[in-house]
Amino acid sequence: MKNEKWTEDLYLYRMKPAPPKKDDFQEYIALYCAENDDKYLNWFFYYYEPRLNTVIMQTVQENAMQGHFADLK
Repeated sequence: MKNEKWTEDLYLYRMKPAPPKKDDFQEYIALYCAENDDKYLNWFFYYYEPRLNTVIMQTVQENAMQGHFADLK
């Protein structure tokens, strides 16, 4: 049960099928701002999530914050 929660937190922005991939992730932010459509923000996080997970995991480990991964994310 606890392992399932961890997987959910780790892959919060997974979707099928994968959204169209842009060469520059900032394009998603620009589209979001221009069109005010949350789908572009979700698409950004779909591709940025692996990096986000790495940064948050480092923070959790460096600051002994086990159990706070989802809170930080």
